[in-house]
Amino acid sequence: MSKQGFLKEVGEHRGLKNESLVLQQKSGYSAVYKIWQELKFYLDVFSNQATVSMKSVTEVYEVWCFLSLRKILVEALGFTEVESHKAKLKLNDFFELKLNDGLSGAGAFCFSRADGAKARLAHEPVFKKNGVAIRSYLATQKPDILLEVTFPNGKKCIWLFDTKYRIKTKNDQFDNDDVDKIDFVPDDALNQMHRYRDALIHISDTDGVESKSRPVFGAFALYPGFFDQKKQQNPYRDAIDEIGIGAFSLLPGGNNDDNQYWLTQFLREQIGGVSAAYLPATISEGLYVNEAARIPYHGMKQVLHNDLVLTARLGDNRHDDYSQRFVKGEAKWYHIPTAVFNEKFGHHIAQEICYLAIAQLKQKSLEFSLVYRVLSVKSVDRSTMSFEQTGVVHSEVNLASYWLFELGEPLTLNGKITGLNVSGFRQSLKLTTLSSIHQTKNFDQLAQVYSELIK
Repeated sequence: MSKQGFLKEVGEHRGLKNESLVLQQKSGYSAVYKIWQELKFYLDVFSNQATVSMKSVTEVYEVWCFLSLRKILVEALGFTEVESHKAKLKLNDFFELKLNDGLSGAGAFCFSRADGAKARLAHEPVFKKNGVAIRSYLATQKPDILLEVTFPNGKKCIWLFDTKYRIKTKNDQFDNDDVDKIDFVPDDALNQMHRYRDALIHISDTDGVESKSRPVFGAFALYPGFFDQKKQQNPYRDAIDEIGIGAFSLLPGGNNDDNQYWLTQFLREQIGGVSAAYLPATISEGLYVNEAARIPYHGMKQVLHNDLVLTARLGDNRHDDYSQRFVKGEAKWYHIPTAVFNEKFGHHIAQEICYLAIAQLKQKSLEFSLVYRVLSVKSVDRSTMSFEQTGVVHSEVNLASYWLFELGEPLTLNGKITGLNVSGFRQSLKLTTLSSIHQTKNFDQLAQVYSELIK
């Protein structure tokens, strides 16, 4: 740039350098004045360097959020950086240096963790119509930050973040948000998160058959809202839990642990962390039972395991005819308190159960050799259930809610499964798969799924 002819005509500035007395004398502006002095120092140092360009506050905030996410991965989630690609610079038409796209390597960090999890943090990845693994069919999408995590079992999940250096203002007569008391992100930022999640499609090719899936588990705006995050609740927490769309406040300055608390806790819940409490062996399965991941198209059901089996035993004091139906393979109904099941596994799992294995008491030991196909599962009040469905004439828990399983034809196992504790009902509840139950003879050796959910 120093060789350009028109730049030679610009001479040295010889005027006075004046500064606002307000910044110097008003106590409330002392911090601003200090930062301004530091900024002037950096500008003076780089004044003769053609490789330095001016950045808007919005761009600086975006880079700061990107580096904050990197810090959270390393310090809070236990990842170690194993590879980094420095962001390549390009000169645009305004003599300003900008970052190249980050998906292909530039501006990306790669991490690994002791439990085998791997993470990749990319800046401004680009998704186009001709994308190989992930594509956008209609228009090119370019979120600010992409976090991709590969779990030890091979499952891969993506979270997207888009920075917005803005706070919502009162500009909609139908808007009920109290923007005068609470910092909200602008509505257009939330609408953009919906766009990112819906637009990106993962393409996989198995034996020449192309299949599509949605790889984005959540899309979130990052904005400089002011909150006491350890005492207040994120105003977008409900939406984050229910649909996987929302926002997190990331405010520069002060104590970063406090200003990034919401985002750090969320990522710990999703990915795991440093402490033993956040390092379950199969944490990726927990992501698939979240409310947001379980929303199917209307009229369809979304499941992770298509052969999920629930093992259980009959309750005490059941009528003999009811119990004999399970022995003969003629049972049509089974029920379990929703409070017991939901506390142990969560309510989403009930709708995914495909088979039911009910243990029978034989010679003072429990065993089962039949697995019933589950035709339907619904939550009903105990008072509406019949004797045929429960095996009890008079119930003392009429106000309780139960999961009622409608059973189909049973499958006969290769052999009996024994070793089940006779005394405990909760100990009989286990989630496994049909393939596993066919290969096991001892109850304690059954391979469990959703093991991180069990309480």
